Amino acid sequence: FQDEWGPEVGSELPELTVKDTEGNDRTLEDLTGDNKGIVLFFVRTSNW
Repeated sequence: FQDEWGPEVGSELPELTVKDTEGNDRTLEDLTGDNKGIVLFFVRTSNW
């Protein structure tokens, strides 16, 4: 099964800003640090 929706594997992410547990804005660069790697899980509920 091939899905044409979404970015290609290995493509760069757009700028991303999220709130941390204290309500502060964090960028993707903040989250990756010196490692330059991160695993993101996007979970969609079945209640939509």
